[in-house]
Amino acid sequence: MSVEIPASGSSVPAVTEPAAPVSPEPAAIRVPLKVKLSLLITALVVLAVALVGLFLLRQQQQRPHRRDDQARAHHGRELRGRGPRPRCSPATT
Repeated sequence: MSVEIPASGSSVPAVTEPAAPVSPEPAAIRVPLKVKLSLLITALVVLAVALVGLFLLRQQQQRPHRRDDQARAHHGRELRGRGPRPRCSPATT
């Protein structure tokens, strides 16, 4: 058995051990574009329905107050238009 000694300045190949078995990484799940778009559209529709529902709920909660205010204003206009009411009817002779 002969051992060769490398000349000075030459590189010596490093001794490598056999590669350890690498556990396979879980494959990245590829989602088709059609599925992505359908999920996006579904999310947008759900968001739109939720926003419209909240808007209508707020409108419904504010409506009684607005109706009361309008009734008071209407009643006030009626009272102002009548003028002072006489306390008793004038006597006719």
